[in-house]
Amino acid sequence: MRWYVIAQAAALLIAIEVRAMPKNNTLTEVEFERCFHVLLAVTNEHQVASDWLELNLTPKLSMKGAISVVSAGSGNGDFDALVIKHLLAHGATKITYYAVEPSDALAQLLEKRLNQFGSKLELTVLRSTFETAEIPKGVDLAVFAHSLYYIPDRAAAIRKAFELINEQGKILFVHQTQLGISQVQRKFMAAYTGDTQRMFNSEDLLNLLQDMKFPYFQQMIPATLDISDCLDGSSQRGDDLIRFFLESNLNQLNPDQWKAIRTFLNDLSIERGPKRCLYHPVSITLVARQAEALPTTSMIEGRRSP
Repeated sequence: MRWYVIAQAAALLIAIEVRAMPKNNTLTEVEFERCFHVLLAVTNEHQVASDWLELNLTPKLSMKGAISVVSAGSGNGDFDALVIKHLLAHGATKITYYAVEPSDALAQLLEKRLNQFGSKLELTVLRSTFETAEIPKGVDLAVFAHSLYYIPDRAAAIRKAFELINEQGKILFVHQTQLGISQVQRKFMAAYTGDTQRMFNSEDLLNLLQDMKFPYFQQMIPATLDISDCLDGSSQRGDDLIRFFLESNLNQLNPDQWKAIRTFLNDLSIERGPKRCLYHPVSITLVARQAEALPTTSMIEGRRSP
C-alpha cells in the first residue's frame, strides 16, 4: 500500500508539472530551421533515402512521360529535389509539382531549390496546410516526407491524398520508426514539454493504414545520427539537436533535466570510432489504389498489407 501511495503521488506531481509547462515553448520558425540544419549535418538519412529511391521507387514503379506530384509539407525542398531528380532520371520528361508548405520562410527556400530543374519542372508552391490546399485530382504521386507529425488529423490527410492520386498512383511516406528519435520522445516529450501530438512513428502509420484498409508496403532503412555534440553540455549544436528531437526550445528545463536527456542519449547511442551515434532507421511506406502496383516482398524485403 505504501508503494502504491508513493507511485500515485509521483504520478500526481508529474501531471501537475505537465499542466504547469509554459505553452510558448514550441520552436519558432527561425529556431526550427536552425535546429533542422543541425540535424541535416549529422544524419546519413538523406543518402540512404536517395539510394532507396534509386534502387526501388523510380525503376520498379514506372512513372514515365508527363507526370504530376503533390508534396505535403515540403519544408526546404531537400527531399523533393531527390524525388524529382530520380523521377527525371527514370523516364519522366515533364513534372507538374505541387509543393504544399505553410511556412513562408521554408516556401521561399524550396522554391529557390526546386527552380534548378528548369523547364522540366512546372512548380506550384502552395503556402497553406495540406488540409486546405486546393490540388487537382489525378496526380501520379503524393509525398509525405516527415510531415505527418505536424498534421492534426492524419487519417483525413491520408484519405485526401488517396482521393488525389489516380488509379495507378502511389503515396510515399518517409517517416521515423520506433527507434532513435522516437525513443527520446517517448521518454521525455510528455513530461518535459507537455506535448504528445507529434509523437508519431511508422508503427502508428501502419495501424492507421490497416484501419483504413489501404494497400501498403513498408520497409525500414538503416540510418544513423551523430549525437556526439549532444553529450557535450557546452555545445550549442548539440543542444539544438536535442531541441529538434523534442520539438521545443526547452527553455523551461533545469540543469538536472538536461543532464537526464544527455545520460539517456549516451546510454542509447553506439560507438563509431570517435563518435557516438544514434541508430535512427527511416521508414519508407508506399500506398497504392491497386495492391498489384506495390513492390512484392520478393522484390524488396519489407512488410506488405494482406
